[in-house]
Amino acid sequence: MTTKKSKWIPGLAIAACVACCTIPLAGVFLVGASSAAFAAFFASDQFKEILLCGIPLLLIIAGYFIYARRKKAAACCEAPNSGCGPNQCGVNTNKN
Repeated sequence: MTTKKSKWIPGLAIAACVACCTIPLAGVFLVGASSAAFAAFFASDQFKEILLCGIPLLLIIAGYFIYARRKKAAACCEAPNSGCGPNQCGVNTNKN
């Protein structure tokens, strides 16, 4: 009785090795490379320039929204019958 070996066994062994070992190692190398690039970017002069220009810009934008919110709140009356008029806080109370 002769035994016939399958041609699929070496291919399956290689696929198992790739799935088990190579993919996690590639992930480790990719994470290491990306974190090194990330650290290099934060240590660069370009990042310092972005901070020097970006933070004041973000503060100006946030200040505008705070100003607009307070201005809108100040335009509203406390009570509907305080004599402010028919339009209070953007809601028309005039029933015509």
